[in-house]
Amino acid sequence: MDIILSVNQLSKQIRGQTALACATFSVREGSVHGILGVNGSGKTTLLRIMAGLYRPDGGEIAWMDRPVIPWKEPAWRSQVAWVDPTVSLPARWALKEWETYGARMYERWDGHRFRNLLRGLDLPMDQGVHRFSLGMRMRAKLAFALATRPRLLLLDEPTTGLDPIVRRQVWQWLVGEAAESGAALLVATHAIDDVERLADSLTVLYRGRSVWSGQLDEAKERFVKLVVRPEGRAALDALEDVLGWERDGGGSFSAMVERDRLDDALGRLRAAGIHQVVIQERLPLDDWFRLLMQKEGCARDPGENA
Repeated sequence: MDIILSVNQLSKQIRGQTALACATFSVREGSVHGILGVNGSGKTTLLRIMAGLYRPDGGEIAWMDRPVIPWKEPAWRSQVAWVDPTVSLPARWALKEWETYGARMYERWDGHRFRNLLRGLDLPMDQGVHRFSLGMRMRAKLAFALATRPRLLLLDEPTTGLDPIVRRQVWQWLVGEAAESGAALLVATHAIDDVERLADSLTVLYRGRSVWSGQLDEAKERFVKLVVRPEGRAALDALEDVLGWERDGGGSFSAMVERDRLDDALGRLRAAGIHQVVIQERLPLDDWFRLLMQKEGCARDPGENA
C-alpha cells in the first residue's frame, strides 16, 4: 500500500498553551492508523486540524504527495469525514434532514447506504437527534460519515457510548470501509485493545509530540520486556536505554529495552550478579504503551520514592 497521507511537524497553541508540537507521521492507503496518547496529548487537536476546524501554527499536511490546507480547501473537506463525540450536525434536525444535507454537500454521498446503515443500527429517520441517547447519536454520526464515501475517515473515540454488540458491528463496518474502498482511517482512542486488534500502524502522542510512529508489528518486534526478581530491581533500573520499569505481580520488576540492545542489557545484568531474567517477546500493546509513557515521564510507580 502506498503512503496517502503525510503529516510533518504539525503544531498548534490554544489560549497560550501548546496543544500540538512537532506531530509527524504517515498513513497508507486502505489502512487503519491508531493515534494513542494520555489525556491532553493532542489527539483531538490533531484531528480537528485535519478536519479544517483549527488552523495549525506550523507544519505541513500532504495528501497523495500534494500539500493541502484543510481549512481553506472545500474539495479536501468533501473527501474527509470526521466523527467527534462532541461535534455534530444540528441535533434539532431529524436524520432525514441529515440525509438532505449530506446529498447537498458531498458529491460522493450514498443515500441508499445511509438508510441501510440506519436500519442496521436501529435508528429512526423521523425523530429529532436531540432525543437520542449518547450511543444513538454516535451511531448516527458514524452512519453519516460512512455514507459520504470518504477517502479519509477521522475518528475521535468512535465507540463512545456504544454497547459491546454495536461496537463490534461498527468496527466491522469501519475496517471493511478501509479494505473495500481504500479509505484511510485515522483513529484517536484510549481503547488500546481495539487498536491492537484492528490497526495496521500507530502514532503515540505525548504533550503534543510524536514520541513513536510506525507499523504495529514493528512496535511489537522492536522491543522486549525483561523481568527480574526483587533483588535485581536496582540493576534493572541502572540499565541505559530502558523504557521505564514497573512492579509486576509477585514482587518482580520489569523494563522494556530495544531488541538491538538486548544482548548488552543481559550482559550488564549478569555483570551485576543477576542471572535469572525472563525475556518476554511481542509485548501486549497496553504493556508497551504504559512503559513508553513511563519513559516520557508520564507515570511513576507509587512506591518508587517510598
